Amino acid sequence: EACIFENVAVDFSKAPVKSNMRSFEPGFLQASCGPGRHKSIPLPPGSLLSANPLPRCDIVEDKPSFFMSHDLIFNLGHTISDFWIVFITLRALDLDPGIFQFINMDAIRGNGPAGRGSKITYAGHPDHISPFFETYSKWFGQGVTRAIDFKSKTVCFKKAVFQAKPGPAHIWTSLEAGKNQTTERCALEKGHSSLLRDYNSFNRQKWGLIPANSVSVPASTAGLPSITLIVRKGDNMRVFANEGDVIAALQDIPGAGDLRTVDFSAIPYSEQIQLVHNTSLLIGMHGAALFHLLTMNLGSPRCCGVIELYHKRWSQSAAVPTVSNMARFLGVEYAVLRSKEIETVEEIRKRGKGTFVDAPALRELAIKAVIALAEK
Repeated sequence: EACIFENVAVDFSKAPVKSNMRSFEPGFLQASCGPGRHKSIPLPPGSLLSANPLPRCDIVEDKPSFFMSHDLIFNLGHTISDFWIVFITLRALDLDPGIFQFINMDAIRGNGPAGRGSKITYAGHPDHISPFFETYSKWFGQGVTRAIDFKSKTVCFKKAVFQAKPGPAHIWTSLEAGKNQTTERCALEKGHSSLLRDYNSFNRQKWGLIPANSVSVPASTAGLPSITLIVRKGDNMRVFANEGDVIAALQDIPGAGDLRTVDFSAIPYSEQIQLVHNTSLLIGMHGAALFHLLTMNLGSPRCCGVIELYHKRWSQSAAVPTVSNMARFLGVEYAVLRSKEIETVEEIRKRGKGTFVDAPALRELAIKAVIALAEK
């Protein structure tokens, strides 16, 4: 469900922020429409629809505006889930983002996988623009702004679009079961999804990685599949307890090109995008960083593959197969390696030494992947 309005008034004084909460009072959004026309419209909170004229406006905004709020966690997985919501809203309503400005407004969504209700995403900083929001500056031609910057003014928008209602975890639920879900219903032969592949090419075009109206460009790996290993620092279970063994296992893979070892938390988001786009085989522990597979250079020679390593907690349970389904829908080679360790969550936290990876088994999977990619 998504809202698209013409000639509406948004009274930002009726969306006050107190501590880490935002409330929406009646009259936040006011639109004029005839009797009964509003019944099928999924309305933002605080909406009032009537046949009465709009209130006086402090500002008249001529630029079409896209309102969106985000989940309560700023990590790559949750944020790409939000990118996905924006993208399918644009596609469903056939909107050109080049003529829109993007307005970030916490809590208007109402829920998300990391939280419910009216919490703002980043306590003390309403409508905070995270580093990942650079994506929106690439997508939207009229810039990115924050709702809080309108202060207590009433703004008349000639055209305003409100995000599709995401539900608790939109990209995860639409990729989770793989049956009768958004992406599955739009799948092509061999299980590939035209919708997800469209997202991939759209995003890469906006980042300037491929020319407009293009699908791919040749990979820059001198004819050999390149490998990128994602590492993490700290003491949680997504860290490699035997990082040295893991790196050694991936060196000198027959037929492979460069091996890169990278901690994404240590480099800018724009560099992450560029690095993944020039990667043939992406390897990492289950987690947000593997959502980068959505930026891989689909359609190019030697592209692409993912090896997902399950940390010891997920290895003991039926983990949500989001990464595997994304790979399948994109047409990307996929393999998974589970940890053999058996520990309770409490033991994991107490020991705090990360997850041991079966390095020889990982090397075998990498060799198989490189052979498969060399034939593409």
